[in-house]
Amino acid sequence: MINSLKYIILMLIHLIEVVEYRDMNLNQDDITQKIIDSIDLSDIHIDTDSGWQPISHIHKTQPYDVYKVILENGMYLEGADLHILFTEDMKEIHLKNLIVGQKIITKDGPIAVKSIDKLSSSVSMFDVTVDSPDHRYWSNDILSHNTICSSIFIA
Repeated sequence: MINSLKYIILMLIHLIEVVEYRDMNLNQDDITQKIIDSIDLSDIHIDTDSGWQPISHIHKTQPYDVYKVILENGMYLEGADLHILFTEDMKEIHLKNLIVGQKIITKDGPIAVKSIDKLSSSVSMFDVTVDSPDHRYWSNDILSHNTICSSIFIA
């Protein structure tokens, strides 16, 4: 039931975005078109692996295909194909390049990937600008990288 409701909501969001962005020439393969809106922030902090760090912006992206990674302990994260996570040896890896059995960093330590799937929807995502030297933060207790700096839906 929950999955059906989630699917319906994602399809409604997709329909709204098709109408909202109908006059924009969007291409999710063109990194220069990634951000379509930004919000400046002050005095907002995000939980990171080095403590609470300030964030300066939230960026709304154009619609991207949604990928979902589920870990062996039940944790999961949905995000864009190029959302950056960290392997157990702290190397950056794009969400779409994860392999079943590979371990990624979580608040519970390195946990193996159980599944990685491209979902049937595409929606606008949100990136944050983390104002710390390493640009890392926890998203659903999974260590992520601030993709704006490297080139992100927090589930």
